Amino acid sequence: MTISHDTSAPLFVVVGATGNQGGSVIKMLSESSGHYRIRALTRDATKPRAEELSRAGVEMIVVGPVLENKIEIFKAFEGATYAFDAALGKLYVDAAFAAKVQLLLWAGLPDMAMASEGKYKRVGEFDGKAEVSRYAQDVGIPFVNIQPGWYMQEFLTVDKPKKQKDGSFAVFGVGDPQTLVPLVDSTRDYGVYVLKAIELFETRSIESGHDILAFTEEISFDEIMAQLSENTSQKVVYVKVDEKQFLDSLMLKDLTRPQALDTLEMYQAMAEFGYYGKQSAGQPLQGLAKIPRTWREFIKENDWSEVLS
Repeated sequence: MTISHDTSAPLFVVVGATGNQGGSVIKMLSESSGHYRIRALTRDATKPRAEELSRAGVEMIVVGPVLENKIEIFKAFEGATYAFDAALGKLYVDAAFAAKVQLLLWAGLPDMAMASEGKYKRVGEFDGKAEVSRYAQDVGIPFVNIQPGWYMQEFLTVDKPKKQKDGSFAVFGVGDPQTLVPLVDSTRDYGVYVLKAIELFETRSIESGHDILAFTEEISFDEIMAQLSENTSQKVVYVKVDEKQFLDSLMLKDLTRPQALDTLEMYQAMAEFGYYGKQSAGQPLQGLAKIPRTWREFIKENDWSEVLS
């Protein structure tokens, strides 16, 4: 990892640097042909990942995303050329605007309430981020909305297959098995789309407010499970269940009922209107600095022994 300390190099401020998206952005910046200074905002500089970034030359700023820290947050953005934010924060938009950044790169998501014409109003994570996107547009800051697809990592964690009585494994959902899912390896590849967004913006190929859909491939739930089965020698299937069964499964994950209802609506909205608020995400972005990992490649690169045991 090579990070510039030359004061003439562009300063890139990264919010959420220890997360999947922010970490991927820093990795791609450090591996790119460009030279960037990197300043990262974190709640806790003692985290192993934060300490690792500090050793690599990233300037770590300890500050939480709350209004009481407004002065410290604004100061952290001073002198920035670019900024990346994966958090749900209008405060960061204000800080980037005050710092006169050339471009804010934002990990937003589509407005599911709008896409569903008001049918689904509890898709909190999606609609909360969509609100921030509208706010950035109203403020007038130059920004690109880089919307991540469904994290492949989810099938190793929150959406991991559950063992059934017959020894097989299943992932449960309310959507049709043929529902298309745009997948991305967020840890490895999200930063590639951020680099491309900078290139497209600087060459005037896109304008402020442009949406970039950050996904590698769009395949169905059935195909996701078929490839997982094929490459792990375990039978894994997708099972469509009714609302009550799905809610019950969410409650077993220690979610409160309001949280479970929000999650249910998110899955219902994706099943009916598509992950990006449209039935198909279209073709993946071309001309990236490196070829993103496919689902089949992700399966082969990860250890599934604990998940499928």
